[in-house]
Amino acid sequence: MRVLVCGSSGCIGRAVVAALRWRGHRVVETMHSASPGTDPVDAIALDFMQPVGATQWAAQLSTARVDAIVNCVGILMPSAGASFDRIHHAGPVELFHGAALAGVSRIVQVSALGVGAHANDSREPEYLRSKRLADETLLGLAGVDAAVVRPSLVYGPGSRAHGCSRRSPACR
Repeated sequence: MRVLVCGSSGCIGRAVVAALRWRGHRVVETMHSASPGTDPVDAIALDFMQPVGATQWAAQLSTARVDAIVNCVGILMPSAGASFDRIHHAGPVELFHGAALAGVSRIVQVSALGVGAHANDSREPEYLRSKRLADETLLGLAGVDAAVVRPSLVYGPGSRAHGCSRRSPACR
């Protein structure tokens, strides 16, 4: 199976890539911008801050012959160049709709623990709201075998644990 792993360079994404390859799957990784000469079958440029229409996504996914998607993209804090809404909600929803158009039948969304606890409540944090909206859209897509995983604390090689520095052997 050819699996697109969004966020393949992050802590969770790297672990997903390794696990998929170990099981014999072909992985299509994502990068912020494709270098000239990059084969669109092995890597796809992905920046959820830049809007991409569903038909454009469908064409890219078809070119890469993607059978399944695992979305591991996430941020813990917004910044001038990355908002919760674009990174967790609008960008993934564009991808999910494009995947459905392309006939990609399996999608896994890495969400967050606590999503839905304050749904449609003024106390719902923006982080959780953005994750919830993407989760709900994915689970509502017809013809897609979708799964949403909601891990709590993620700690491992490459994670940004509180108080962890790259110089510390425990954090490498």
